[in-house]
Amino acid sequence: MASCRLILPAVLALFALPPLAGWLAVRHWQPDRLTNYGQLIGPAEFRPAGLRSVNGGSFDLRSLHGRWVLIQVADGVCGAPCRTGLFLVRQARLAQGPDMDRVDRLLLAKQVLQAGDRELHQAIAADASLPLAAGLYLMDPLGRIMMRYPQSPDSAGLIRDLRRLLKASSIG
Repeated sequence: MASCRLILPAVLALFALPPLAGWLAVRHWQPDRLTNYGQLIGPAEFRPAGLRSVNGGSFDLRSLHGRWVLIQVADGVCGAPCRTGLFLVRQARLAQGPDMDRVDRLLLAKQVLQAGDRELHQAIAADASLPLAAGLYLMDPLGRIMMRYPQSPDSAGLIRDLRRLLKASSIG
């Protein structure tokens, strides 16, 4: 009879321990490794004034709203690291398959799209000492800069970040 009294608490513990362990893990466990490759920043509104396209006409960033935009910032001439970054951005966009139309690319350079350094720093750089040519930035469909990548990012990490964002996002 004593063993029968122990069976009920043992069965209850068998079913109660997994949810309790899960709850404790969610509340108190912090993973050592981040799941995103890019560095989360801001989000900062990105509305620089006075952008001009390569043909000299004005460029309105609102034409890109509703899509995720990978923004490559170049300091004038797009050298070898910049070209490598542009290639990787193109490949990351193509790797999204049917979702690639949700992602756009933009090159900000003194010869292509022009903006004052102060506006770009306010809109993009979390650290004012960071040179503008030092990165690739991701703008969300609402027009906010939210992630920063190295100038020549790891393509697998960039592709994985985009895939996760596109899967989770109901906009853009």
